[in-house]
Amino acid sequence: MQVKYYRKYIKRHINWQLVGIYVDQMSARTIHKRKQFQRMMKLCRENKIDLIITKSIKRFGRNTVDLLKTFRELRSLQVEVFFELENMYISDPKTELIFTIYASMAQQESENLSQDIKWGIHHAFRTGTSKLLVRPCYGYRQKTIQNKDNTIITKLVIYEQEAVIVRQIFKWKDEGLSLRQISKLLHGKNIPSPTGKPTWTAETINKLLHNEKYTGNVMLQKTYVPDMLKAKQVKNDKYVTAYYMKNMHEGIIKAEDN
Repeated sequence: MQVKYYRKYIKRHINWQLVGIYVDQMSARTIHKRKQFQRMMKLCRENKIDLIITKSIKRFGRNTVDLLKTFRELRSLQVEVFFELENMYISDPKTELIFTIYASMAQQESENLSQDIKWGIHHAFRTGTSKLLVRPCYGYRQKTIQNKDNTIITKLVIYEQEAVIVRQIFKWKDEGLSLRQISKLLHGKNIPSPTGKPTWTAETINKLLHNEKYTGNVMLQKTYVPDMLKAKQVKNDKYVTAYYMKNMHEGIIKAEDN
């Protein structure tokens, strides 16, 4: 609907020529990850764009520092930007303070939303209602069952065709084989990796050997995002609360084997 709207909007101005419509189907928190936004900026640097029209400042970006840096670059390139909702242009030097305020508000809104999402995730962890508890891995499948009280629940059940391979990998590891040797054995037996590739990588095998789900237990919050703007997950080294849920499903191996 937005693309259709802007095509009509630009067509109404007979002196305008449409260079392109740049849409990123992702968060505006980080400009550098938005491929279409970067493509638009490249054309601006090549003097192929004179005017950018966008719905609002928060659609343009939600990181205050990135946003102001981009504004100043566009000004130096003599590229005008019009924000419909705020009815503002970046060419007016008096508006930089207003832009800073709007950008800060957009960033704060994004941070508040991030906190709300985190609260919901942790609440699901604490109450045991997180969907991650029943996210299947190699050797398991999801199954929907009806309890005695007629409630419908989803559980993990063993998929024996893959479970036998999981047990074999743990057996080889107990026998002292390296990850590379295990990979070669799997390849020799024409056993495809969990993603369907002919070769198992050492990383894939290592993750399988350290996955507590094979014992019937589930660890939640293995990773976390320390910086909302960068949105990069890192390993949780006891920085935030982790949740270890026991006996959530039938284990493929015994706990002491993992």
